[in-house]
Amino acid sequence: MSQTGVLLDRDQFSCSICLDLLKDPVTIPCGHSYCMGCIKDCWDQDDHTGVYSCPQCRQSFTPRPTLYKNIVFAEMVEKLKKTGLQAAPPAGPGDMACDVCTGRKLKAIKSCLVCLASYCETHLKLHNELHPGNTHNLINATRNLQKNICSHHDKLLEIYCRTDQQCICYLCLMDEHRGHDTVSAAAERTEKQKELGETQRKFQQRIQEREKELQDLRQAVQSLKRSAQAAVEDSERIFTELICSIERRRSEVKELIRDQEKAASCQSVCAPPGPGDLPSITVNPHLSFEAVGKSVSELKDRMEDVFKRTLVNISQTVVEKLKKTGLQAAPPAHCYAGPGDVACDFCTGRKLKAVKSCLKCLASYCETHLQPHYESPAFKKHKLVQATGHLQEKICSHHDKLLEVYCRTDQRCICYLCTMDEHRGHDTVSAAAERTEKQKKLGVTQRKFQQRIQEREKELQDLRQAVQSLTRSAQAAVEDSERIFTELICSIERRRSEVKELIRDQEKAAVSRAEGLLERLEQEIAELRRRDAELEQLSHTEDHIHFLQSCQSVCAPPGPGDSPSITVNPHLSFEAVRKSVSQLKVQLEDFCKEELVKISQTVKEVHIVEPRTREDFLQSVSLSVPLLDLQTYPESLSIRDSFLNL
Repeated sequence: MSQTGVLLDRDQFSCSICLDLLKDPVTIPCGHSYCMGCIKDCWDQDDHTGVYSCPQCRQSFTPRPTLYKNIVFAEMVEKLKKTGLQAAPPAGPGDMACDVCTGRKLKAIKSCLVCLASYCETHLKLHNELHPGNTHNLINATRNLQKNICSHHDKLLEIYCRTDQQCICYLCLMDEHRGHDTVSAAAERTEKQKELGETQRKFQQRIQEREKELQDLRQAVQSLKRSAQAAVEDSERIFTELICSIERRRSEVKELIRDQEKAASCQSVCAPPGPGDLPSITVNPHLSFEAVGKSVSELKDRMEDVFKRTLVNISQTVVEKLKKTGLQAAPPAHCYAGPGDVACDFCTGRKLKAVKSCLKCLASYCETHLQPHYESPAFKKHKLVQATGHLQEKICSHHDKLLEVYCRTDQRCICYLCTMDEHRGHDTVSAAAERTEKQKKLGVTQRKFQQRIQEREKELQDLRQAVQSLTRSAQAAVEDSERIFTELICSIERRRSEVKELIRDQEKAAVSRAEGLLERLEQEIAELRRRDAELEQLSHTEDHIHFLQSCQSVCAPPGPGDSPSITVNPHLSFEAVRKSVSQLKVQLEDFCKEELVKISQTVKEVHIVEPRTREDFLQSVSLSVPLLDLQTYPESLSIRDSFLNL
């Protein structure tokens, strides 16, 4: 290797644990290499956790990797030992230069804490020959050797004053630090090393927790995107099927009108002629297909109403789902119960705002503590209502029991103990039974109202019937039905775009929030790793004074408030949106079927009167010419205008 002129960098073949040339080099799965003895000792300390990590990059391994000698590295280290003195590089900008070299100084590789000098490979060998037996403490080359000298007495700092938390020399011990709690720097280093190890474990644990949260958050974002895409595809498919269904209904309505028109026309002209008695048809001058147009308009109007309600429900469902399960940081201040709010009865510490109250448990729950009521079979029969602070109103003020009996005599709710006391002998039933009874009365009243409405609507329909020419009325009905169905399809197309846009907007908002949290987590993990690397580097320094001077600044454990905790719901999805769109399709198809039956019945109710003379037939033809003009019907105009304004 030396023959090719390649300069060997000793640092590339040094163990980052012992800072010396690799002895029996091994390469672990992440790619870093260490002395076999050094990495074994390091991992032996992690046996109690069962998780082993690289001292440099902190990558974790489970189970403990098997170590094999790196033959190539071993050969290169041997060649480096033979050629290293000739291949030692000169000191460059930023390098620590050898203090003994004359002329062009070589790069120092070690510093002596006793000599307070740094040495290159050549002069380090001479130093070790002059001071055999490791009597001098050597560390990696450093510029901070002067920090090991007392600024007052120019003596080596080798004592630690626990009283003043600083390193001192032996003369300081007889002066301003007399009587203080002092130990040797090496002894204090041993004590602090234990604290540093504990702090390191806390940092590594925090890093693992944050990495787990980061992974969960990324999975939740992917799940959210997949769910949103599935919801968009399903809504597109359902709306497409709905449009096809509307197209079929349009064809059926048109065919109904044409078939009835054809039947009426054939009946008027196909009778055999006789002398002076030509069969003809007399069309009622009030005959028209306006009822067909009205039925189609009513169909459109009802479907538009369903669209409005369903789209609002879908929007509310999406927002509510994201509120319940979204990717959120810890609850903001407005989620906590304030003055006038109902507090969760199960929160400890600062209570969150309750969202539901249970009439069975007589308690209020926040979103988190409410989940068992949705998931556990034990709570299936519990009745939930909006959070209320008036649960005590459902408790008997005399006996502190649940009000579940109704006294018909006194017209009030009571508990079962009241039936044995002041309400003894009264006419009492369960509250549920009384509710059922009153519900029946309410239903009877409601049916009467609905019956009256139907009667009045029928009367109104009968009053508004107007008869027009059969041919032109049928044509007008066809044209109007075509126009209405076309507008309805356009409306469905708009609703499809709105639903898709709604899903994408909510997805974008949720992903944006999640990406913000991801960025904060990544920043925190990077900061934790940086501090952990500093701790790792400090833990391996051989300079006790540098260790003690730096320990206090870098050994602060991670605080619980450094970063907000992240809550990820694994069930986050747009399933509710897909269900709502599917329900919309079912409702609209039911409406189409129902209204198509009405339209069919309306068309078949056209009354045909047999003509008696040719003159009657000619008159019937003349009566069949007027065009059905929906502009003369304000009801049709109002339906059309309200539809176009959607």
